[in-house]
Amino acid sequence: MIRIAESTWATEVELQIRFLVFANQQIRRENSPIKNVVLDLSTNGGGAASAAIWVIGWYLGEAQFSLTHTATNAATTIAYRADVNLDHQFDDADTISDLNLFCLTSPFSFSCGNLVPWAFKADGRVTLLGRVTDGGSCSVFFTTTPWGTSYKLSGPDRISFVKKGAYYDVDRGVEPDYFIRDYHTFYNREALTEIISSLK
Repeated sequence: MIRIAESTWATEVELQIRFLVFANQQIRRENSPIKNVVLDLSTNGGGAASAAIWVIGWYLGEAQFSLTHTATNAATTIAYRADVNLDHQFDDADTISDLNLFCLTSPFSFSCGNLVPWAFKADGRVTLLGRVTDGGSCSVFFTTTPWGTSYKLSGPDRISFVKKGAYYDVDRGVEPDYFIRDYHTFYNREALTEIISSLK
């Protein structure tokens, strides 16, 4: 099970990406017995778009990232790939898309912790487990006053998903494919393994 926590500082993002590189090495090692991968975003409050894009690219092979501008209605979709094994090539060794993929979500999954499950839901290859995410679709701007008071506010760039050529915001959260009522099950490896086995 891979747990991705909230991160807002570049050094923490770098550590998270290094962790993904290490996880990929362990999953892709010779004669690896790993067939199922669970990404736990149930305590991810967001804050690290670059790490989120790496995760999506690692899981799916290509990260589709869509934005709309709330003031101008301009819209764009960008595709990213991540060199997860650090060999300077973008290939199948950089993704685990051929495995059984799962993502654990909760009402605490917010912002980038909501973006990643939405990307998985739109793709259809990842089974979402848990509860509805809390939403959060606009980027956060950080600023300070001349007197040193820092604060953050919602920015104009809105994370979106595309369906039949139309852009929709992800603010309402994403429904899991399999609802888990008991939070104790989220962190009980045996119970979670039993659920995953029943879904195959």
